[in-house]
Amino acid sequence: MPKPLHKSFAAQVRQLPHFDFESELAGFQEHHGDGLALLEALIEAKLVEKEVGCRLYADTLGFAHVDPFSSLITEEAIATIPV
Repeated sequence: MPKPLHKSFAAQVRQLPHFDFESELAGFQEHHGDGLALLEALIEAKLVEKEVGCRLYADTLGFAHVDPFSSLITEEAIATIPV
C-alpha cells in the first residue's frame, strides 16, 4: 500500500495559494470530516477546482491522480468519431 504524502486533506487545502475560505472550510470539515465527502463538498461549493482538489486528495491517500477524461480520450480519438 502506498504511503500517504500528507495526513490531512483539509490541511493541504489550507496551504493552497490564495485560499481565503478558512471559515467555510472549517464548517465543511466539521460537517463532512476530512475525506471524500469534504472533497465533494468543496468542489460543489466551488471553493476548490476539481483538478486541484482531486490531486490533493490523491496525495493524501498516497496515490497519483490521473483524470481519465483528459488522459484516455485524446483529441485524435474524438476526431475519428463520425458526427
